[in-house]
Amino acid sequence: MSTATPTPIAQLPLEIRRAVARYEAAAERKATLDAKPTLNWSGVDFDAWVDSERTILDSVTTLALAGRMDLVEATVDPVIRAAVDFRKQAAHAAELAAKAATAEGLPALDVRSWEFAEELMAGARAVLAAAGRLDLIGGA
Repeated sequence: MSTATPTPIAQLPLEIRRAVARYEAAAERKATLDAKPTLNWSGVDFDAWVDSERTILDSVTTLALAGRMDLVEATVDPVIRAAVDFRKQAAHAAELAAKAATAEGLPALDVRSWEFAEELMAGARAVLAAAGRLDLIGGA
């Protein structure tokens, strides 16, 4: 039985190290703000909370696309997870759309993959709509 030794963070690609550092800093700032009653928040606090949430979303998206969600220990908020899933599937659908525009077109398996990506995007969008957070994917 062998156990894999985790890769030290210093040996990971710069983009991944940055995503982890940004995630940790933003999560800490957001937790600090969440502990403070919103009645006591200033305009700067509200802006910092929104910025923290967007930074968390961007960082988690980077880590999810790289398959390195293991680097963030905390459970990711379901709304953030839905936004990440939407972004991940949107990138996959865009890749397939570009492939479909070529002379070769798409094989049936890729067509089904594209349809599945669209279904997953619709599900993630429904979660975000129910939470009133379509802003996380550029919607109103």
